[in-house]
Amino acid sequence: MNTTNKSQFRIIPSEELPQGSDTGTEFTSLCISTVLYLSYLVGQCRKLGVVLERKIVTHISEAKTAHHSGNEGDVVINCMGLMASRLGGVMDKTLVPAGGQTVVRG
Repeated sequence: MNTTNKSQFRIIPSEELPQGSDTGTEFTSLCISTVLYLSYLVGQCRKLGVVLERKIVTHISEAKTAHHSGNEGDVVINCMGLMASRLGGVMDKTLVPAGGQTVVRG
């Protein structure tokens, strides 16, 4: 990958698109496998003594009091993703699932 050119993005002209395609873009991107990366981050946190707690909360304000000690946590990381549309205190109604296709050329 050429990392010297930061603006590697272009809209593909219609004459270059495969038949039946409405639009297309070409870009260089970094792709992270979130399953692998999250596992790595959890491992790094545990090495540093971070205590991770999973809880079901119905309102975002409950998250800071979910600490295992009963005290408020210093940091809360919200990884709700699409469920943020349903979490009390967030209720992001603009959040919608999106579909698409990425083709990787070698």
